Amino acid sequence: MTTEAMRQFGLAVRTRRLAEEMSMTELAERALGNPDRKGYVGQVEAGKRNLSPETIDKFVQALNLPIEVANAALIGPPPEPPDAHEEKIDRDAERLIRSVRKDPNAPNAAEALLIALAYDFAGGSHRDVHDAYVALRTALQAADDMRKRGLLVGNTGGQVEAVLAEVARLNDAGSREEAADFLDQEMARLDQQRDTLFQQQLAQDRIRNRPDLAAARLIKDLRREAQPGGLFQAVYRLCRDWQDRGDNTGDLFALHVALELAKANQRRANGGNEAWALSTLGGCHRSLAERSIKPGHLKVARNACEAAVRKTSKQKDPLNWAARNSSLGLVLQEIGERDADPKLLQAALAAQQDALDIQRVHGGPDNWKEIQNNLGIAWLSLGEVTRDPSSLKEAVAHLSEALSLVDRDANAISWSITQSNLALARRWLGAITKGLDQLTQARACYADCQEIRKRDKVPFLWAQTQWNIADLELARFALEPDPTLLTEARSRVLEAREVFVDGSDYQTQRCDDLLAQIDAAEAAQ
Repeated sequence: MTTEAMRQFGLAVRTRRLAEEMSMTELAERALGNPDRKGYVGQVEAGKRNLSPETIDKFVQALNLPIEVANAALIGPPPEPPDAHEEKIDRDAERLIRSVRKDPNAPNAAEALLIALAYDFAGGSHRDVHDAYVALRTALQAADDMRKRGLLVGNTGGQVEAVLAEVARLNDAGSREEAADFLDQEMARLDQQRDTLFQQQLAQDRIRNRPDLAAARLIKDLRREAQPGGLFQAVYRLCRDWQDRGDNTGDLFALHVALELAKANQRRANGGNEAWALSTLGGCHRSLAERSIKPGHLKVARNACEAAVRKTSKQKDPLNWAARNSSLGLVLQEIGERDADPKLLQAALAAQQDALDIQRVHGGPDNWKEIQNNLGIAWLSLGEVTRDPSSLKEAVAHLSEALSLVDRDANAISWSITQSNLALARRWLGAITKGLDQLTQARACYADCQEIRKRDKVPFLWAQTQWNIADLELARFALEPDPTLLTEARSRVLEAREVFVDGSDYQTQRCDDLLAQIDAAEAAQ
């Protein structure tokens, strides 16, 4: 079948099915003998299936289509039989569709849109079907939010409401690219409603799982007006905003948008901008690495940060050199901690100390408080890997000093990050030295963090705190075997997992590992 023949045959199938008031499930049962293959029917109707003569005949017989329809479809050589990859995509797509229909909390979705998205995510790069389902639900939620917004009469003006309603209709029909094109056209025509439509474009990019298009759209929007410091700095600031959003909420799409913005800046960087671009690129990859089991992001982050340091003069630009050396130290610390490599952790510690020495000479407390925190983290990771109390005491000292430099009222999130790191240092010091006083102080630190890290505001940071408290309770149980500690630990780690499972396979794996430790502790009672 030619592309046009596939499209025309699909249109004929859909038209007749609707005329017969037949669902896709019924047609799948009648034509293919399996009601679960409605996703395949949806692909046929969308003109995306090159069918064999036998399959064409099954649809013709099921719908009593004119023989001319079959003859028109039979153009060109017969199709190759489906390979194992195509068959797996079919199976996974049907599993995703069934999962949505069985999930009472899943957003409402038109059948054509659900099928189109299911096939997208089934054939995507997700680790497994569960991760694909999480991404599918996020896209469906974005589509449902858009549909509801279009139904809010008087909310955004009649013209915009009409546009949103048409986009929802196209999405429901599975015509997502046509929906995106329609939005582009309306952006040019409805200038007064531009901001509303622009946000819907970003939502549509999320529905299509295209952070690259969202980043390109954001950069195009920046070009509309002159930017302070030029376009490079404007993209840099926007990249940091999206990265912070992703870091705080755990929004993987936001982190990928930030990465695409960083890549765009690297492509246009020259001269003094190159080190800025490389450092930003490394930071974005490091944020993604915190959520991924795979080492790829950390490798790229290390290469980018090392290049950024090389391109920055320690003598001529000491403060930026210090900041970039500290960023490199964070990457080395993350790799060293995962690999349990003391040499890498020593290198991370040296990088942070060098950066802090420069900051103390050329900057003020506001400049060095973050690097002071990073130095404390490096000591913490080294102590955790080597089980060396002296390293952990250094971590407590550096993190306590860093905490004293942060204004809790003015920088609540930053303060909570340092406070959480201090709690973790005390947790390990208490566990290794069998000091209940350190564990008690760690619990008080986490209580302070809980006042700031709310699930509805910063869910990823909230979940990190829940995991940390669960880990602390397990450490306390080893010194003070109270079964209620294990009960609380299990409850908190399960709550954390609910957040992490949405796009953070590394953190999800850590939850599963902690649950296994809790199981073992309970079994040994």
